[in-house]
Amino acid sequence: MSHNTIGPPAVSRLLEQIERQWGEAKPSVYVATLGGEPLVDWSLSPLPAPLTGITKLFTLSMVLREFDRGAFAPETPLADLLSPDIVEGLCVVGGEDLSSHITVEHLLAHQSGIPDFYSQNTKGTISFLSQTLKRDRAWNLEQALEIAKHYPAKFPPGARGKVHYSTTNYLLLGAILAQSTGMSFDQLINLRVTTPLGLKNTFVFSPAHYETYFSMTAVRWANTSLRNPRTLASLGASGAVVSTGKETVDFMAAFWNGTLFEPSWLEWITQNPRSMGSGVLFSRGLMHLKAGFRASPLVGHQGSSGTAILLDRQAHTIGFLGLNTVIDTKVPMTLLGKVLRAVR
Repeated sequence: MSHNTIGPPAVSRLLEQIERQWGEAKPSVYVATLGGEPLVDWSLSPLPAPLTGITKLFTLSMVLREFDRGAFAPETPLADLLSPDIVEGLCVVGGEDLSSHITVEHLLAHQSGIPDFYSQNTKGTISFLSQTLKRDRAWNLEQALEIAKHYPAKFPPGARGKVHYSTTNYLLLGAILAQSTGMSFDQLINLRVTTPLGLKNTFVFSPAHYETYFSMTAVRWANTSLRNPRTLASLGASGAVVSTGKETVDFMAAFWNGTLFEPSWLEWITQNPRSMGSGVLFSRGLMHLKAGFRASPLVGHQGSSGTAILLDRQAHTIGFLGLNTVIDTKVPMTLLGKVLRAVR
């Protein structure tokens, strides 16, 4: 086992289990205190890797920053921020277009009802996600929305108790950020996050990085290494950030310490989590892992590349897990939860 700091015996056993099952994908685990003291530092690869869904926390932080600037507010309708050709037809329920009722808050909390263009799967069709695993392809916002608009909405915007995880929501938030800041998502993250925090191995993967794709830790699927730079770049604000375990934890510490936006928003984004099944809930941009932490659920996010970031608010620790494997997204969150329990 390659390691620097592996913590108590219970953590060592978990790391050995991870290496046995996912060693070929060069997994990593990093845990530190909110103050930055490393508690577990273990990795089979020194290279950065795609964070996929964890990118949404970067997007969330930038949206909260725009709230602080007064560029828009949680209750601002999507129709006030983006053109009618983008908004119309996003949320159609029973033949009625309710898209004008979608707000920024609905997008953050996955309460917009907008179908997920990326994973939508119906009888006789293959999801876009499945297609990109077999063949690399690029797309833009308009093409993604064309797919989403092809399907009926899951529910009216803001329907009580309803939540539907949709990659489409965060592509739209990326478009809103581009409109309000005048910058692309990679320029924005570089200006407001990676440069101020000194994150030298963290960046938004874009077409400019195509030639460096193989300098990252490979993500595996079905016993092969994926070769999909165009797919990764197309994920944008919904999944294109690349980083290491340590730098992802450093980002999460800055997120929670109020470095990136006014810290009063932390209470707002953690309120009223709604169940997504299997012990995972979702609030305004944050996932909550209840299993084993009922008094104080862990908060963070997961990614389809087998990544998870979680903050243990009771122990004041942050953990990252990267399996670098396309897998059921609840697997890395649950496994990282076990690591954080062992660290306690």
